[in-house]
Amino acid sequence: MTPTRRHSLYRRTAAAFLVAVMTAMIIPVTSASALSSGQTLYVNTPSHNVLYMRSSASASSKKVAAFPYKAAVIYISRKGAWYRVKAAGYTGYMYSAYLTSSKPGGSSSGSSSSSYGSARTGYVAITGNNTAPLYASASTSSKVLGRYLNGVKVGVTGESGNFYKVVVSGHNGYMEKRYVGVAGTSGGSDGSSSSEGTLRKVTNKHGSTVNLRESAGTGRIIYHIPVGDSVRIVKQNKYWSQVNYYGMTGYIGNEFLQ
Repeated sequence: MTPTRRHSLYRRTAAAFLVAVMTAMIIPVTSASALSSGQTLYVNTPSHNVLYMRSSASASSKKVAAFPYKAAVIYISRKGAWYRVKAAGYTGYMYSAYLTSSKPGGSSSGSSSSSYGSARTGYVAITGNNTAPLYASASTSSKVLGRYLNGVKVGVTGESGNFYKVVVSGHNGYMEKRYVGVAGTSGGSDGSSSSEGTLRKVTNKHGSTVNLRESAGTGRIIYHIPVGDSVRIVKQNKYWSQVNYYGMTGYIGNEFLQ
């Protein structure tokens, strides 16, 4: 073999090896080929931000709902870099890079459960005409016993992982925590009021959004709520309200509530 032909062979071999390495590097962590319809996936976003479900496989399409870090969704199919999924009565698309088959922060199984000494008062906290499913067990893949509109009163008797064990309209089952606002004790030493469970509109004279914070005061901002949207009060004191918005629970200063 001449030196020229030998050099050409080396170049083709090196190029083929480089292509193989680069192809391996871009395979996503959660490969669609390894997924099956009905499999549970979990939101795993940078900085634990919410992940939007969209109406089509495009970042510019309409936002259907927002799901918090570690939220569970059910895989249906794939379209490019997007997964078609369903959760909490919604069906839409989520960017595949932010979904994982293992629950962030630990195993997706073996969730601890506990029962309360006495039932606590709670309310379904979901926007518009959407409904919160009541499941037969603490899993979104279990049988749906019923669906309940925003504001329906529930008795919370315990919890299991991301679910509350509840009694609603005479039926026992489980609801995802993000769709249940558990009222605190009114008239307590923190100056809490008796407005738990009510809907309030968000307002801001100096901007178009209001910060939803992880904790009262200067807690980390987890979302920007558009002015005019409604939130459900979970607990309220003299200065801050714990609220539920699209399944996300956080804190808003009372001056931003109508």
